[in-house]
Amino acid sequence: MPTECDGTAPSGWRLSGTLSSSSSEIEFGGASVPFQLFTATASAGKFATPRAGWSLSATGVLDGEIEDRDIKGGGAVGAAFTYLPVYEKERRPFVAVTGNASVALVRAIADDSETHSWLAVDLRLGGMVGKSFYDGALMLHTAVRVFGGPVSWRRANEDVTGGDRYHVTAGAGISIHPTQRLSLSIEAMPLGEQSYAAGATWNL
Repeated sequence: MPTECDGTAPSGWRLSGTLSSSSSEIEFGGASVPFQLFTATASAGKFATPRAGWSLSATGVLDGEIEDRDIKGGGAVGAAFTYLPVYEKERRPFVAVTGNASVALVRAIADDSETHSWLAVDLRLGGMVGKSFYDGALMLHTAVRVFGGPVSWRRANEDVTGGDRYHVTAGAGISIHPTQRLSLSIEAMPLGEQSYAAGATWNL
């Protein structure tokens, strides 16, 4: 998100770091396989205009489980965009549209006690409504995101492909701006796919 959502935000580069957890279930035929990931993400991006921005990211998997078996490591790369079709005004919230595409490769122990690759392609489209307070020092938002993409895994001695059980996630977040350059944020998405994230952004 830009530092201001009312059309006055200057263009510029942004560097971000995020710690997050995510969990859901992947449907492989008739089997439902739960997973949980703990990750760290670094991203760089730019708002070329007050309405539109983009970013590129790299993620490392710190810990987690697939079907209650340990993850041995992995990572992901992604690209995202944000567009504000509706600017915030004194009595009107802003509306933002977000999109994200990523590819993740994780190594984990499967049900044959061997280590295999979990490959996931993820495409997301989201909507966000928010409002800032105290001259922009505090911002609250709600968000809904829909997503899809294949997940490849090794199960019951076969290569299987599946997809997320929910294909949607929803929740809310808060961000504070202690200085003009620094933003701190927390987001909780407890509905559908569950995720929780805390991050910091430096505006250059």
